[in-house]
Amino acid sequence: MPFIKDWLPESCCLIALGCAIGGFIRFVAGNESAQAVRFLEFDSKVFFFFLLPPIILEAAYDLNDKAFVNNLGTIILYAVVGTVLNIFIIGGGLILCGWLGFFGTFGIHALDTLIFASLIAAVDPVAVLAIFKEVG
Repeated sequence: MPFIKDWLPESCCLIALGCAIGGFIRFVAGNESAQAVRFLEFDSKVFFFFLLPPIILEAAYDLNDKAFVNNLGTIILYAVVGTVLNIFIIGGGLILCGWLGFFGTFGIHALDTLIFASLIAAVDPVAVLAIFKEVG
């Protein structure tokens, strides 16, 4: 269905497909035979050593080198400045919410809000690669 990719990113379709297949396997196997579907599970070592390298290699292979190098300064500027700005906007907003009492009696230290903001401010590499592919 090629019309779906016009309004829904490919990564969302793949996540939905994986959930549907996993749900179907779990439904067919049932709860009593959980050991039968044990082979479908994998740990972080399998992901980092076997699944992630081909993904990164494919993304690097399809990347337009000339456009990337020509725009490297802008890319780094947006990545660094945008991420730092995002951290302080989110962290500052959380600090302000704490001062205004939106968290009730739960006290949050300012450093904790900035650490949390740095965790959620990271750029999604899948989205960046999708934009690079779309641009050419």
